[in-house]
Amino acid sequence: MCDLSAQFTRELLLKRTQLISIIEFPKIPENSEEKVFDSVLQGTCIVLFSKSEPSENHKFIISSDNSSKSMEDLQVSTICQRDLLNLYPVGFFIPLVKPFEFNILRKVIKDSKKLKEFIVEISQGDFNLTSHKQNFSNEITPVKLYRGKNIHRFYLDKNTNEFLDINFKTEQQAKNIKLNYLVSQNITGTVDKFRLHFALTPTNERFLFGHTVNKMLLKESANNLFILGLLNSSILDWIFRKTSTNNHVNSYEIEELPIPTATVAEQKAIETLVGYVLHLTADLKDIPSSGKEFMASADDQLMLSYFEQIIDAAVMELYLPEELHAGDKYFMRHLLQENLPNIDKIKGDKITELRVIFRRLFDRDHPIRNNIYFLGNLDIVKIIRGQT
Repeated sequence: MCDLSAQFTRELLLKRTQLISIIEFPKIPENSEEKVFDSVLQGTCIVLFSKSEPSENHKFIISSDNSSKSMEDLQVSTICQRDLLNLYPVGFFIPLVKPFEFNILRKVIKDSKKLKEFIVEISQGDFNLTSHKQNFSNEITPVKLYRGKNIHRFYLDKNTNEFLDINFKTEQQAKNIKLNYLVSQNITGTVDKFRLHFALTPTNERFLFGHTVNKMLLKESANNLFILGLLNSSILDWIFRKTSTNNHVNSYEIEELPIPTATVAEQKAIETLVGYVLHLTADLKDIPSSGKEFMASADDQLMLSYFEQIIDAAVMELYLPEELHAGDKYFMRHLLQENLPNIDKIKGDKITELRVIFRRLFDRDHPIRNNIYFLGNLDIVKIIRGQT
């Protein structure tokens, strides 16, 4: 349906045949007793087509995530075959959509640019962990080794007991010292809460990434925080899942992610909030997950979570402004009125000032809090959150 290995098969089907129906079955249905093909160890699909070139407006039906029970009453989406060629002219993806989802995908993708337009380079880490084992050091060196497990949403865990030879890939070490990269886990579970986990690398530190990390450099470093906020959003995570059929987060999939149009002020608002999240995450990273110290930091943990919720809601508004505004849900309007200060412009104790900002935005009468609270009532948000 979406894997790179079947790209040419999909191209043949989309360009040279008239698709009639595609019925998809996951590897393991929600109820394992309802599995259709007992002996099959992978996801499966049944494709029905006729051997003739499709007309401009030819449509077919698709039904995903099926089981023996759902086969009794298939939930289908009707898709114009030409739309898939227009939306996915490179990978020829056939997204795993449920009813009403394709219209959301089509709108978001048509109104956006591809992430690859913002990228100058993307790679699977700095080196292959298997073929360069000889470059691991048995002693502590200045060069840390980071793997995919070190990357979390908005946070690079620098705690590692793995180090590399000081003279290994010195040119790449030098680049890592000078430049900020966006990095993500290369492997995530298909049923994990989030598939996309992106962080920003620090400068002035020596490290290399193994191949279990996706690593990209943007053309304009000024876009780092804005793109980071987008990549960790629930709507991009949802979009990614529609064309991801295994546990790999491949670079070609990342490059195809849609980036919405935003004004300078809107981008700055996202960047400011992401700056708050990065600062708070760094401040709270060593707090244990239980005990007195954790309880003492409960308000700050709530503040961190709330800032992430605001980012997520504002990003969704960038992708689907008409849909959210039709439900009277506005976020950017109120954020721009707040004119929040950049974290670097806050003088003195930054945490104290962030608490002041948090208390104001978290007031139960503040429109941002009210809109976040009721955002989940919108049908389109329920679809994205998988609550339909």
